[in-house]
Amino acid sequence: MKRLLSAAIFSLFALSASAAVHRPRSLEDVLGNPGLIGHRIDVVACAGVPLSDAPSQKNLILVFPCGASASDMDESEAVIGRLTKATVFKPAAGWQMGDSPLFNGRFRGVLRKGTLPGRGMHNMLVIDLDEVDFHASLDPE
Repeated sequence: MKRLLSAAIFSLFALSASAAVHRPRSLEDVLGNPGLIGHRIDVVACAGVPLSDAPSQKNLILVFPCGASASDMDESEAVIGRLTKATVFKPAAGWQMGDSPLFNGRFRGVLRKGTLPGRGMHNMLVIDLDEVDFHASLDPE
């Protein structure tokens, strides 16, 4: 009986811990929590695609707090999202990008420290993106 109770408590703890990691967070929460580095995160924010036309940066997007101007962001206020061939893109029903390169959405992946090639930015926060949900396009300011 004691083992059964211990197993039940342990599994309940494990489920609640994993749920806490996967709940959507704000970008400000991620930027202020270095303990998330190396963990899978789920962030609701805004982004611009692509970050650059340079070949070494074509798979990068800038993830920034909604309401902020992407052009005014520095490395302490934004995260780089790294796209791969395995990244899953999920557009919202009826979503059309139109002429705007900016959108808000939900970004899931592993957070790590990295360097932005060709820009000299070191120790940037980078999300290796597994999944991107497109919610709505934004008007560029």
